[in-house]
Amino acid sequence: MTSASAGRLAASAHRGDRSDLIRRARQLKGLTQRELGERLGLSQAAVSRLENSPFGLDPDLLPRVAAVLDLPDDALCSILAGADAGQWRQWVWASQRTPNEKLLLLALLDRPDARSDLETLIVRTGLGTGTVRSLTDKLLRDGVLRREAGHAHRTSLLALGARPSATTR
Repeated sequence: MTSASAGRLAASAHRGDRSDLIRRARQLKGLTQRELGERLGLSQAAVSRLENSPFGLDPDLLPRVAAVLDLPDDALCSILAGADAGQWRQWVWASQRTPNEKLLLLALLDRPDARSDLETLIVRTGLGTGTVRSLTDKLLRDGVLRREAGHAHRTSLLALGARPSATTR
């Protein structure tokens, strides 16, 4: 996928057009619903429901859809918006992220509100300060993480690009 195409998908993701996102990604790849269905092991009708459903994407299907359509991470975060922490965990494990990125994301998901400061992530992951800083910088650029103001105005918290809902893990 070209960077311009990824940019258009990212813009759709930020607008919250989840149902449109999968359809647009499929069209950018030049696939019909039937062809996407064949690659995913689904019927054309199932792909149509996937593209038109107001409900979230089945997290078990998400890694396959992301791989076939070459979805950027910020688009994946948009699809996962409102998903529970368990669905986010499935995405983390199935993603193409490095082991250290996965460790950092899982440490963030283990927090009660899925937010943390940098120092807490360093302690929770056991990774060095420089490693955690470079990982968070990359995840921020990719749209997987975002910065939020902490309770004390001088602190900065890291959170997932789209916050998981507060259901049991």
